Amino acid sequence: MSPLLSVRSLTVVVVVGLSLHAVFMGFRLVSFAIAEMSYGKAPDRAAQLEGWRDATGVAAAAREPSPGEAQKRPDAAKLEQTRSELEAYLTVRPLSPVKWLALAELDLSTGKPTAETLQALDMSHLTGPNEGYVMPRRALFGVLLWESLTPEQRYRVGRDIALADRTDDFRLKSLLRAKSAAARENIKFILLQLEGVTSSRLASIGLE
Repeated sequence: MSPLLSVRSLTVVVVVGLSLHAVFMGFRLVSFAIAEMSYGKAPDRAAQLEGWRDATGVAAAAREPSPGEAQKRPDAAKLEQTRSELEAYLTVRPLSPVKWLALAELDLSTGKPTAETLQALDMSHLTGPNEGYVMPRRALFGVLLWESLTPEQRYRVGRDIALADRTDDFRLKSLLRAKSAAARENIKFILLQLEGVTSSRLASIGLE
């Protein structure tokens, strides 16, 4: 066989092999989608999808912690396990501001260094700076850690307070009431620099 024919034959084998692999992975993804729809509302969803953990392109869903899992696992060891699961989930699906915020909350709950907690908070802001569904919760968390924030982080939390839905104003007001006078003045100063923050808005959260 000539060298040219050998090269052509090898090329055909490689192309066919890649095509078969693509078809196989497509089948795997479609099968997983069907499985996920079947198990989507089951309480042990993560366990039922365990067999898909190592499948390319679908590992994230198998690793996703069940909703409210942290609340069902009050002891430190189980909180740490939940945190590890969430961290694994973010490794393959890193663009969820809600999940990054959940990681920051778990970092705080499990006693991780403040730097790690704030790094997760930064990622939440980076991946969803204007996402209304996460802003109220992130504003509360940011105020809770206010004294540990950098000026840039405080500005971002200020934006969350200013732009968030007002449904959490009562809890925000209670949290702000527990802050020092200096912290409250600093938060008020930042809010006044933001467009659209009115005196009535400040009054609604106790920063008249």
